[in-house]
Amino acid sequence: MRKLAALSVVSAVLLTGCSQNATKPQGPIKVTRAEYGADWPFIEGIDEGTIDCDAPVVIVFETDGERYRLNYNSIATEGAEEPEYPSAEEIVAPHPIDSWAAQGLMAETGPLIDRALDLCPE
Repeated sequence: MRKLAALSVVSAVLLTGCSQNATKPQGPIKVTRAEYGADWPFIEGIDEGTIDCDAPVVIVFETDGERYRLNYNSIATEGAEEPEYPSAEEIVAPHPIDSWAAQGLMAETGPLIDRALDLCPE
């Protein structure tokens, strides 16, 4: 009986560990201006889209059937081909601080990139 109880505890621990891997988010993830409020980084007229990770770690924002790359990797994955997407610069709003926008800085896409990185394979 004790062996059965011990086996049940071990099984429960192992299953719990496996279920944590099963909770990894699956893409694409829908994101909206309503969800992000003042932190929404895109120009007027772009009120929703999806974020996803394309191999190896290319973060893509899709809206109205167009896909845009949000990040540029500083470390190339040797031998891996990265898909070509247009830069999101054309749809990212100017920085909300006027003096920064005057210098050409754009709104922050970091929160979307961070969220989508969870979708990338490990």
